[in-house]
Amino acid sequence: MDARISKMMEKIRKGEEFCVYESIEAYQYMREIAGKCFVYNSLNPETQAEEQLQLLKKLFKKTGDFLMIMPPFHCTIGAGIEVGENFICNAGVTMQDLGGIKIGDNAMIAPGVSINSTGHVSDWKKRIQGWSYAHPITIGNNVFIGANATICCSQSRGLRIGDNVVIGAGSVVTKDIPDNVLVAGNPCRIIRKLEK
Repeated sequence: MDARISKMMEKIRKGEEFCVYESIEAYQYMREIAGKCFVYNSLNPETQAEEQLQLLKKLFKKTGDFLMIMPPFHCTIGAGIEVGENFICNAGVTMQDLGGIKIGDNAMIAPGVSINSTGHVSDWKKRIQGWSYAHPITIGNNVFIGANATICCSQSRGLRIGDNVVIGAGSVVTKDIPDNVLVAGNPCRIIRKLEK
């Protein structure tokens, strides 16, 4: 982990709120990551696929051997993202990963999905001062997330999505989801159980 964000990440690990304005170095680091995302999104997937792959493997904390992310893709620090084997992610996906985003094997993410392990506090006086929170999001194996779904941790805790889950397009997920279910809606709810 880069030393410029170590103080902020220590607060996050302890479950504490942090102020995004308290460190110009942390802000500069996140701008550098935005620059790496810009480079990734500028590469030609047909002729520069290997360069894209190597950039992702350096950016993420952990990857499997095979991963495919269609540009454009955006993340906050990259080092908070872990993905398993056979990870497929379509275009226009955003991962705010300060709280950590861990995704299992055989995950498929459709276009326009937003996974947010970070949020701003509800107290407006603190919010305009830059106070935020971050909690981990864990997504199991064999999960499919439909187009334009939004996954958010809460101000008080993280979020877990089980194995073999299908999340319908446009869903808003703010609570844990058990294994082997189809979920959809805003707020997201269980539609039916799926075979194991």
